[in-house]
Formats: sequence, structure tokens, C-alpha cells
Amino acid sequence: MRNETSSNQISLAYFFIFNPDYGQKEGKEAEKIFYYYPVDEKIEKQIRIAGFCAGMIKFTQTFKSNKPCEFVHTEKIRMIFNELGDNFWMVIGLNVPLSLDKVYENDLLSDQIYMSILKKIFNYYRLFNGNIGDSLRLIGIDKLKEKMKLFFDDYIDTKLNVRDSDILNTFNGLQFMSLDRNMYLKIQSLLNLLEEKLPLVHRVVVMHNDQVIWSGLEQEDISSIYQYLKELISKNIPGTPQSQLASKFLVDDSTKNLMNRLVNPSTSDNSETTIDQHDQEYFEFKKVYLDKPLPEQFYLIPYNLSKMTFFIFIPTSQTFKLSLLKEIDEILAPNLILFIKEISEQQLKRSSIFTDEKEIKYIYFNRLNLAQKSTLNKTKDLPKHLMALISQLSKDLESCIPSGEIFVKSGKDYWIACKKSDLREVYVVVCQKNANLTMIDEEVKQLCSTDFTNIFFME
Repeated sequence: MRNETSSNQISLAYFFIFNPDYGQKEGKEAEKIFYYYPVDEKIEKQIRIAGFCAGMIKFTQTFKSNKPCEFVHTEKIRMIFNELGDNFWMVIGLNVPLSLDKVYENDLLSDQIYMSILKKIFNYYRLFNGNIGDSLRLIGIDKLKEKMKLFFDDYIDTKLNVRDSDILNTFNGLQFMSLDRNMYLKIQSLLNLLEEKLPLVHRVVVMHNDQVIWSGLEQEDISSIYQYLKELISKNIPGTPQSQLASKFLVDDSTKNLMNRLVNPSTSDNSETTIDQHDQEYFEFKKVYLDKPLPEQFYLIPYNLSKMTFFIFIPTSQTFKLSLLKEIDEILAPNLILFIKEISEQQLKRSSIFTDEKEIKYIYFNRLNLAQKSTLNKTKDLPKHLMALISQLSKDLESCIPSGEIFVKSGKDYWIACKKSDLREVYVVVCQKNANLTMIDEEVKQLCSTDFTNIFFME
């Protein structure tokens, strides 16, 4: 777990979900809490903290009813509230780090970063469980609380990292792969062929390793599911040649074994059953909820060959049979073998061109397509106060419409330059002794002319 309590670092104090419409009677206050972490916290303290949050929300609505309370700052705790709909609220409490001089360093915590983390947590929950209000009506309070406990216990233990969060959590962007036009058109043509021959296929995401080549999802949906798709790829890297059909689908071992038994059934009963004869309904794939254009649940079928993965989405309202997997393989495999070789050659050429490229610390983000590029190492490159400052500058840059720039000097040697043009932003960090504004401006212009030649930044 990455959220251990330490007085000199940002750490998780508590995390919970509550609904103030419940537990309004005396002695029933605990009913408003649907999930709480730490799980061993005394119920009295849970009730007290949830009651305080409910009171703050109601109190602030007196002044601005259309904008709910989002942040509460105290000397030792930072609280962030995220409204989930149907009057459900997600709350995170963070311990403010203590300096060596025994001073609480509130400036190291960015409201924008941790609000983005809360929204990301909820989107991840909704991806696999749907909307909370719908679940409440379908399965009731007790089952909903069980579902939340199962999900959030695991999420907090394995995925939530409040200590090392930074501006990249705010963007929640995608890594796109650069391909030449011909290669891109070939992949698009293959997608058209797949959807034409298999009408059950509604949407597809194509990735090369952890980089997106094509997404047929709406922006909000691909942003929510991108991290999960990367996890699927990293956990299921093929260790053996993918000769069997089951080895080409990124599923757990038990599901692969089941697929192998169905595709290659035992001949001990002297039957000559094949995949076509043993064509039974098959529903072992992960189910996910996508919100756009309308909320709908899909089966997620991840087909992988070497470094390329096709994530295929089929509505759960449709039934499909095991032979569909064979059809997917027959359409994709012959083309992907050629594509992978051609893409590798393109990458080799690009790496030879940029081997001598000067590394400059920067973050680029395009809010239109969520494209993100960064040369920063999240945990090593910059002091935490600089990452917090970049987050604040990102908020300030929102007022620059349609374009603008901000230059800030922090400490003796660090400069931060921010440039915005429409929905494109770049943040450059320069560490240079005795530098002045003119010198930093030239550095940024040189970076934009070399690394962002196809992107227009207004001067």
C-alpha cells in the first residue's frame, strides 16, 4: 500500500462515500455512510466526520446554491468533496505534511490535483459498476455497500497514491503513437473490415503497447478506461508464442483454460467436436459501462498479437458465440503480423533521428483530444513544490482566452514557462543559474520550434 501515514509527507487520512438523505434519525446516523476507509475506524468518528461534511455542504449552499462546497482547508487536514449525483458524495481527507521546522506545508497540496483524483476514482468505479443511484434502485442498500467495499478496499490498497500525485493526474491524458499516414489508413481500413464482417462489434480501441493508435470511444469514456487498458496489457504480456487462439485474448488463466477446453475439447469420448460444432454462448469477458452517447454496458474483448492490442466492445444486450473469437482472429491476425513489422521499422527510423535530441523537462497537453506528452519523471525530476506550482499555473492559464503565456521564477535557479494556444498547453521547466526572462523565452521558443513543429503556439 502506498498511502502509509508519515508526518513529513502527504498521506491519506480518510476516504468515504455518504448520502445525507439517509441516517437523519437519532441513533441511525451511521446509515448515511456507504463506505469508509480506514475500515477499522470507530463508528463514532465516522459519524462525526461525515456529519461535519454534510453540515459544510448544507451551510455553503446558503451562499451559492448552484455550486456545492468542494474544498475545506484546516491546518492539519485538507478535505475535498466530489458530488456523484443522487446526493451521493465522495470525500477524501489528506494529512498536510509537516516540515522539519514543525510547520504544516499547505502549499504542497493542490486542490485541482486531488479533485482530479477523486473524479478519476469515481469514473473508475462507474466503469465497472455503473451509476450509484441505478445500483441502489436495482440491488438495495446492503448489496450496494458490499459492492463498494469490495471495489474501494482493493482500489485504495493497490491503485491510490496520494503521496506522489502531480499535475499529470489533473490532465489524465493519453499517450498517442505517431504513425505515417499510410500506416494509419491501413489500420483504419482493417477496422472498417472488422465492423463490416462482424456487426456485433460496436466500438474498437487500438493500442501499440501503452500508446493509443485509434479510439472509437467518446473522449470521456476513453479517458476513464485508458488506465485499465494499460493495466490489461502490462499484466498479460505474452511469454510464449501465441499459437493457440486463447493465448491471443488478454484474460486471466482460468478463462484461458476454459477457452482452450471449448476450442480444443477432449477426444476421450471419441467425439470429433470442433469450435464450430461446440458453438455455445460464451460470457467470460469483462463487462464495462460506457456513458456516451447513452449509458450502456459492453463486453470488453481484448485481442492481442505481439505489441498490438484491439479492444473490442460488444453490447451485453447482444448474445455472441465462441466462434466469434475465431472470426476475430481470422480477420485481424494476417494483417497485424504485417503491421507490427512495418511499425517496428518506423520506430527504428524515428529513434535514429532523435538519438541526439536534447532533453528538456516539459509537459504538453491537448484538451481537445487528451493527447499528453511529458519528459518528466514523476518522482525524481522536480521538487514537489514546483509540481504544485505548475498545477496552480495550469489553473491560472484558464483565464488566458484564447491564448497566453505565464513565466514564473521559483527559488534561485528554476523557471517555469507556460504557453497556451486554444486548447493546447505546454509547461517548460528550466533550471539555469543567472538566467533572465529573455533567455528563458528563447529556450521555450527553441523547444516549440523543435519538439512541436506541427503545433501552432501564438507569439
